[in-house]
Amino acid sequence: MHFSAGQDARWEVRDVDGAHLCWLPCNVELDEQEFVTVVRSDGRTRFVVRQEDVGRGDFSASVRAQRKHTTGTLMARVLGAALSGAGSALAESDDREHVAAGVILSSLGEAARAASDIARPEQEELWVQRTQTP
Repeated sequence: MHFSAGQDARWEVRDVDGAHLCWLPCNVELDEQEFVTVVRSDGRTRFVVRQEDVGRGDFSASVRAQRKHTTGTLMARVLGAALSGAGSALAESDDREHVAAGVILSSLGEAARAASDIARPEQEELWVQRTQTP
């Protein structure tokens, strides 16, 4: 099985006893009843890969990180979009005070949207794909 990961952190493959086998990217041969653990170098995340669970054949396993919205980050994004929209409408006014208020609201809206993107929690997943059947 070929293992790979992004460049944001170091990952390693460990055997049944927890001994280091290799740093990603690397290839590991698994027997029928064997399993390995893919571990982030800081120990924060780990995945167990069992040969019997994936079946026969050649596989590629890749660690991917995704940022997903929570209810809070989604609500902050909606509020930010509303503020930006209201600010844009005010900024098109002929009144200087409305224009100034529009610029401020647009800025607040964009800040809220940026903050919601930063606050989205990162979730790491191991994607396993068959590359060749036996």
